[in-house]
Amino acid sequence: MSATSELKKIIEKNKSMLCIGLDLDRKKVPTSYATSIKGLYEFAQKIIEATSDIVAAYKPNMAFFEELGPEGFSLLEKIVTRIPDGIAVILDGKRADIGNTAAHYASAMFDRLGADWVTVNPYMGYDSIRPFLEYKDKGAFVLCLTSNPGSRDFQFMHVVNKPIYMYVAEKVAYWDKEQNLGLVVGATH
Repeated sequence: MSATSELKKIIEKNKSMLCIGLDLDRKKVPTSYATSIKGLYEFAQKIIEATSDIVAAYKPNMAFFEELGPEGFSLLEKIVTRIPDGIAVILDGKRADIGNTAAHYASAMFDRLGADWVTVNPYMGYDSIRPFLEYKDKGAFVLCLTSNPGSRDFQFMHVVNKPIYMYVAEKVAYWDKEQNLGLVVGATH
């Protein structure tokens, strides 16, 4: 079954398209949880326990875990393993790089961390995304049109009468041979 079909199945089964970001920003997490790895884990667990019956996916943003070093990586692993079966895990790392490096990113995110989906950056081209697509039963959401103010720096630039984000969308549609690609489009757009 394709990654897209699997995600649609989860959405139908759970009667939800809700994706909850697990962005453990210690500046925004309640102080009683923010001061230790154990506290951050407990906070994430409370979110998962309170919402697991109404979501299709959880999306941990890797930056908040990577900032914490090896303990943060371990925390991310533990949180991902605690997400109930039947709910997709989308690792938000916005990864992509030259082939060999991208292959290691894909392996870390899919094999090591157990992600179902990841976020990737298309601006280095197809070869930087291909290693993620080689996981036929996994998926990648490609940055297309982001909601940050700086998106106007490049994404809205017109090349041959259309904005770059439209070219990204067209390329992703072309690359999506295995039905394992999606687009990241900011809600403000």
